[in-house]
Amino acid sequence: MKSILKYAVVAVFALLATTGCFKPDDDGRDENANLLEGYWEITHITDNDYYYSVYSDGTQSEKEYDHFDSEVVCNDGQEEYVVLRFTEALMTLVATDSQEDVENLNIPMPYTLKDGKLYSPIFVDPEANVEYVEVLELTNTTLKIKLDEYYKTVYDDEGGYEPNRVVEYHECLSRITTFKKID
Repeated sequence: MKSILKYAVVAVFALLATTGCFKPDDDGRDENANLLEGYWEITHITDNDYYYSVYSDGTQSEKEYDHFDSEVVCNDGQEEYVVLRFTEALMTLVATDSQEDVENLNIPMPYTLKDGKLYSPIFVDPEANVEYVEVLELTNTTLKIKLDEYYKTVYDDEGGYEPNRVVEYHECLSRITTFKKID
């Protein structure tokens, strides 16, 4: 009886293996996700940001716009330089010139590329309402991502009503980052 059961179990596993039931589910992973695998060096950033205030009477200030467009060079004082390494399932920050990001160096983090969005704990910032970055371009040599951050500061209502007092401050920061593959 044990031998029949053993053969039945082997037959079931063989059948499941040949039908692909043990193949990992890609859960909608983008078909070109394998293009990410390798090392990526930042080369360019473009910021398109705007700011505005909301006053106590409900009116809103005009939006102030800020545009920044620059090539990125290691140790240029801007602290924008990074190199990322992607494997099939993990993303690692392997180089940076930002003191703020040094704590994340060489810590593999999971990522998922799904529906044109790149999800990873390294991008998550609840304070800025960030859960992912949008992939604008992904080829064998170029990765272009867009990160949108939104901050809202609400000021306490201490001191009562004052005309034209700022009660909210809004910052909308949008950065497009271009990487080149350096394998």
